[in-house]
Amino acid sequence: MMWIMRLICAIGTATLLSAGAAAHQDGKGRLTHDIQRLRPSAFRELPTPLARRFEAMGCTIPQVIDSPVGAGSTNVIRGHFAGSKQIDWAVLCSRKGRSTIVVAWGAPTRCPAEIVQVTAADDNNYVQDVGGGPTAFSRALRAVSEQDLRGWSEPPPPGVMEHQGIVDEFVGKAGTVFYCTGIEWKMVASAN
Repeated sequence: MMWIMRLICAIGTATLLSAGAAAHQDGKGRLTHDIQRLRPSAFRELPTPLARRFEAMGCTIPQVIDSPVGAGSTNVIRGHFAGSKQIDWAVLCSRKGRSTIVVAWGAPTRCPAEIVQVTAADDNNYVQDVGGGPTAFSRALRAVSEQDLRGWSEPPPPGVMEHQGIVDEFVGKAGTVFYCTGIEWKMVASAN
């Protein structure tokens, strides 16, 4: 009887793999996916001292394949997240299969560098079927202004955003905008 169950599991796993889903079971029996993650130093646009800092934190940066947010690398963004005059960087930092947004501030600010409360999530929760082909990681970050959000289902009220926010998006499904008020991060917009 046990050999029948093993055969069924083997067939199921082979079917998943032949369908292009780069999936396997981890040591705890959970289905996991092969997600391309890059070291911060692989991003030429990211200043070297920041890449080193993110690497010292143990960050790798998961990639969206065939991303509608732009060709090339994803999940490393530059913007004005605490004020319109300073340049900040944010990455989707994956550590041990869980990702959160981490910000490197261009000047001191009271907003935390990690948006952990809401954004920490298992990377496998952001894997989806891509048009009947293989599965792909689909969580992406973008820098946005208030004007960029006018077409969203729940945009921020006019005048709420004086500088850019960070969109944490499940590509093609939903997104949330996080905005540093100077003291704390607030969710100011969402879309489905």
